[in-house]
Amino acid sequence: MNRARPTRLIAATVWAVVVLDILAVTAVLVGVIPEPPTNPAGGTWVFLFLTVVYGVVAGRVVTAQPGNVAGWLIWLQPTLIALSGAGSGYAVLSVESYGGHLPGTALLVWASGLGLLLFIGIGLLIEPLVFPDGRLPSRRWRPAMVIAIAATAGICVGSGEIFTPGPMAGFPTVVNPFGLPMGQAITDLVTPVAILLVFVAMILAVTAVVVRFRRGSPTERQQAKWFAAGVAVPALLLALALALGPFVADATVVWVASIAALGLIPVSIGIAILRYRLYEIDRIISRTVGWAVVTGLLVGVFALAVIALQAVLAGVTQGQTLAVAGSTLVAFALFQPLRRRVQRAVDRRFDRTRITAADVQDGFGRFLRSEIDLARIGDALVASAGGELRPDRAALWLRNPRPNKAVEGPHTDAGRTLPSSRPIS
Repeated sequence: MNRARPTRLIAATVWAVVVLDILAVTAVLVGVIPEPPTNPAGGTWVFLFLTVVYGVVAGRVVTAQPGNVAGWLIWLQPTLIALSGAGSGYAVLSVESYGGHLPGTALLVWASGLGLLLFIGIGLLIEPLVFPDGRLPSRRWRPAMVIAIAATAGICVGSGEIFTPGPMAGFPTVVNPFGLPMGQAITDLVTPVAILLVFVAMILAVTAVVVRFRRGSPTERQQAKWFAAGVAVPALLLALALALGPFVADATVVWVASIAALGLIPVSIGIAILRYRLYEIDRIISRTVGWAVVTGLLVGVFALAVIALQAVLAGVTQGQTLAVAGSTLVAFALFQPLRRRVQRAVDRRFDRTRITAADVQDGFGRFLRSEIDLARIGDALVASAGGELRPDRAALWLRNPRPNKAVEGPHTDAGRTLPSSRPIS
């Protein structure tokens, strides 16, 4: 009973903070608190989405495993999002409507400027070191944690929002409550060191996940796959946004999508820690890679076909329209056979165990459709199970086909036994 009460208290506190975070961002969305001027178009919707996803996953993980530090780190992140958005909005309300005299205005401006920096530092530098069990891979990784914490603190100091005296960014009438006379000199000194530490910490974070994957148990390998998959999508979208920047006048949509995709990280972490459908990751990866390869190939075929048909039909009226229509038909005709071939090749690379089992099932199904001899069917069934599961002994017991006849026991028919080619280790 004494153990249950703290657990319920922890759960109530965790979910109460999550609800407050969601309400704070919702207040900005509905206009109760003004939206910060630095928010991009649709940014508040994205922040609300991230707050809900991080908060729900964190609440579930922390209440299930209160001793797991990784869960508490996820739980802290939606609070930082709410602090960044709602804190800045509160400061805007205070400055514009009350002359900056609402309580805590300067403190919230100071803290909100650090919210997203801490969010990024915790998610990218610190959390990978303690994923998925809340502990470092070994004691030798303690310096890596020190570097990650120092890098996170360094980017906060380097932002100029901590110790730089005078008005704070975006609020010319609000003075930094923690400004120091030497604040600007400290910022200039820390910034290059912080940039170096961030790169080192990112390398160590990736290395920690790789080490857990290579040296861990089968379960830890699947957990590492989930984490890598959750990080890969926003990383690819972010790289796409950076690549499109010089060529596209407005890449806001891609930037917003990359920020929203950060919600996949807590989802993948939650699945990995709670082990919900843990072994589905191979199938998800194989399907994603398969569809990406098929899409790329079809786009290439479509483009080449359009160019080729336009050259052939250059002298025909509506030649461009016919080229597009013909290319579409070619791509449509190639879709199914190309998808089957590519998906099977990808599945064999990422999901070989499932494909092998499916092949055994399909082979036995084909045999069953053309065979009526019960003895041979029994032998084939036992052989299929033995070849896939590799048991020490395999047997098939058949119920008495004449139930009206008196029998001595429930299993009077002789079972068929097939020794495996190798014993269970």
